[in-house]
Amino acid sequence: MNYVFLGDSPTLETGFARVTKNIIPNLNLPNKHVWGIGYRGLPHNYDFDIYSANINSSWQDQQNKDRFEEFLLALDGPITLWCIHDAFRLAKFKNVFYKVKEQKHLKIIAYIPVDSYLDEEDSEFIEVVDVPVAYTEFGAENIRKFTDKEVKVIPHGNDPDFTKIDNFDRSNYFPNLHQGLKLMGVVNSNSERKNLFRSIQIFRELLTIDNSWRLYLHCSPDGFFNLKKIAQEMGIQEFIIYGDPFFKSDIIGDTSCSKQELVKIYNCFDLFLSTSYGEGWGLTATEAASCGVPLALHKSTAHQEIFDNDSCIFLPSRNLAYYDHKLVCDLDPAESARLINIEFKNRDLNLQTKKAKEVVDSFNWNEINQDWENILLQEARSNSNFLDFVEGITKETATENQGHIEIKYTNSSGDSVLFKKGIDRNSSQLFDKNVMEQLEKSVN
Repeated sequence: MNYVFLGDSPTLETGFARVTKNIIPNLNLPNKHVWGIGYRGLPHNYDFDIYSANINSSWQDQQNKDRFEEFLLALDGPITLWCIHDAFRLAKFKNVFYKVKEQKHLKIIAYIPVDSYLDEEDSEFIEVVDVPVAYTEFGAENIRKFTDKEVKVIPHGNDPDFTKIDNFDRSNYFPNLHQGLKLMGVVNSNSERKNLFRSIQIFRELLTIDNSWRLYLHCSPDGFFNLKKIAQEMGIQEFIIYGDPFFKSDIIGDTSCSKQELVKIYNCFDLFLSTSYGEGWGLTATEAASCGVPLALHKSTAHQEIFDNDSCIFLPSRNLAYYDHKLVCDLDPAESARLINIEFKNRDLNLQTKKAKEVVDSFNWNEINQDWENILLQEARSNSNFLDFVEGITKETATENQGHIEIKYTNSSGDSVLFKKGIDRNSSQLFDKNVMEQLEKSVN
């Protein structure tokens, strides 16, 4: 059995890489191969091979899709493929998956982040997946709209390295933050979904109420939004600190900010802000909470499923925006600023951060990895059982029985299974629905 993992290379510092580096190395499985998005061939200490998913172009370009297809077909034996990425991006590989399934026994297990409502573009990948897994119930509900397969939910884990540092001196990172100034931190990519324009608007409104606040933006200032130009035009440039020294590379996930430094940066914040339209998990919010930072979050998608009113300051949606060809909820900057000011002054922030820490600490990577290992082994066994069974297989069709056809499959060893065609695709105790579909193909 070959275990192939398609996702951000565990050598990176992206959100998806936080998943791959915490899961893949800790799975006790043989023959692990990683098709690593963003991997540039640099040395690593992992005990498995990492292959670059993107050579000379995007990992989704045709030449790299062809390379992936050739890679899968060259593997000897059945394949259990584990994918983690946005469904609409993986949909670009649907023809690859169908071609490989025609020639090899391939099981696809997908860990699908759902940060907004899914549509038909996402469904093109979901329909080829054998075992869909969501981060949250919100994600699972959306996936179920496009499949009749069981959708499992496995939460994202919490990295224990993110922790509160007692008596931390933030002057090494922010020497101009003299006593009496407060620092609001935003740690998110500069993309349309993260809605950083709204973050800056809220900060500007907050300054009109309390000018002791400063804003730190831990992202490239030159992504979807030109953050420095926006701040200049708003007249608040002097109140904002940018993290661009960490983001000089044009390569996604390539940052000079180590995890150890990021922990220290979180520990500098008096408040963490996220104005994202939606989150598949909300990784930076959970990291900030793990470091004991009070949270102010847009009450949407994963945020409202993970946290509650006791563990964060929820910023309610009052407006609408148009994002990803959909109408989504959005924040009112003035209302959000007023709420942050009131809650920060009046709320017991020590109690809030304690409750938030309890929430994120419940997402244990060891337990999550065990769930993943069990799923991967179960699907591999199902694939192997199928391969053992189909040797010398024959089929005989019984008479019609109460509106359906009973088909008896028998292999060369005399093992047999009864399948009720058209009524119950899961009537076999040996194989799941998808394997039964393969079984039909093998004898028709």
